[in-house]
Amino acid sequence: IASMMQVGKALGMQTLNDALADLVKNKLVTPEEAYVKSVDKTSFEARLRAEGYPEIRTNELPPNKRNDEHSHPFDVLALVLEGDITLTTDGGARTYRAGEEFCMKAGCPHVEDVGASGVKYLVGRRPV
Repeated sequence: IASMMQVGKALGMQTLNDALADLVKNKLVTPEEAYVKSVDKTSFEARLRAEGYPEIRTNELPPNKRNDEHSHPFDVLALVLEGDITLTTDGGARTYRAGEEFCMKAGCPHVEDVGASGVKYLVGRRPV
């Protein structure tokens, strides 16, 4: 069913996770409310595997942790499970909260700033 939903996206079909992400983006529900209703880790892990991310794990960072500018030798696709993290690139800063996804290409310089309650995220790493 999930693959049919993805194929039908152009026709307006969407998964629950996609719908909840839109609600958060449009500030109609809080990220915490969306997280309680969804965060389908199993589907996200399946998507990571299908998109060629062989290393999948859960990372946690403590409150207010800052990782100064650095880059990774792999592509990243992640789903925030709890808390929030702000990623700053040359394109600016963006905060990601529970239920939101972020991606980063290998070699992209960035800074990571963790929110006051820490962050936990499910992440896939794809070598380039």
